[in-house]
Amino acid sequence: MSWRSPFTNLFRRSPQYSTVSNTPQVSDSDYSYIVDGAAGTYRNQDDNAPDTLLLKHKRNAYELNFPAYAINDGTLSVRELRRRAAEATGAPDPKRVKLLYKGKLLDDDDLPCRDEGLKQQSEVLCVVSEVGESTPSEGSDAEDKASDSAPPDDAPRPKRVRNRNKNKKNKNKKKNKDGADSLAPSADQKPSASPSRSTLPAPAPNLKAFSTPLEQAQALSAYFQRELLPLCDEYIANTPTDPKSREFEHAKLSETILAQVLLRADGIEPDGNVDARNARKALVKEAQSTLTKLDQAKA
Repeated sequence: MSWRSPFTNLFRRSPQYSTVSNTPQVSDSDYSYIVDGAAGTYRNQDDNAPDTLLLKHKRNAYELNFPAYAINDGTLSVRELRRRAAEATGAPDPKRVKLLYKGKLLDDDDLPCRDEGLKQQSEVLCVVSEVGESTPSEGSDAEDKASDSAPPDDAPRPKRVRNRNKNKKNKNKKKNKDGADSLAPSADQKPSASPSRSTLPAPAPNLKAFSTPLEQAQALSAYFQRELLPLCDEYIANTPTDPKSREFEHAKLSETILAQVLLRADGIEPDGNVDARNARKALVKEAQSTLTKLDQAKA
C-alpha cells in the first residue's frame, strides 16, 4: 500500500456532489467592482462641496458659496465676503456694506473670516446704506443739512389767503368736533398704546450735537435704553409665533442695533478719555448681549 493512498481519498469528490447536473453559472456580470476612478469620484463629492455662509439682509437670506475649505484654510477674507455681500444685495459700493457676526462688527477687511470666528453655514447680518441714504458716519452731516435748510425763526412767513366760505365750513366743523370731544374720554383716560411691532424705531441722536466723546457715548446709551431695549425685551418675552413675523421683527431689531448703535459707537473716538472709552465699551457689550438674546429667542 502506497503511503499516499490514505490521503488521496481525502481530496476526492463525494459521489453525491460529482453527479449534480444543475451547477450555478457565475459570470463577471454577477460582480460589481469599484475602480480607482469611481472611488475618487465618491471620495471627492464631499471634498469639493463649496463653503457656504448665510447672509441676512432685511427679510431676505442669501446663500453665499465659496471654494471648498476657503474658510478653514483662511483664504476667504472679510473684504471678499463684503464684496460678495454687495453683489448679493445690489449695493453700489462694498464700502456701504456693514457686516455683523455674533454681535461683532467685521470692520477689518484684511482679516480672514476664519479669524473672526466664521465657519461653515455661519449666519452674517448685513446692513446696506443705499445711495442717497445717510451712513452712520454721514448721518450727522445729513441732519446738519436738514437743520440748515429749515427756515429761521425771523424769516418772513407767507401770507395766508383767507376764504370766507372755507372759514364758515371750518366753524361748523369745529362745533361738531367740540360736541364729539365732550363725549370722548379725556387724554388721561385713554389707554396708552403699546409700541407697535410694525413701526421702525426712532433713529439715534445726532452725535455731533455733543461736544465730548463721553457725552456722545452717554447719549447713544440713553437712546439704546429708551428706544430699543424695551422693544427687544418685548420680542424676547413674547416672541411672535408666526414664522414670518418672528423673522421680520428679529431682522428689524437686529439691523437697527447694528446701524444705530454699534456702527455709531464705532465712530466715537475716546481720544485717550478713559471714561469715554469705558462708556463706549459698556454700550457695545450690552448691545452685543441683546443681539445674542434676540438670536436665542428667534431660534
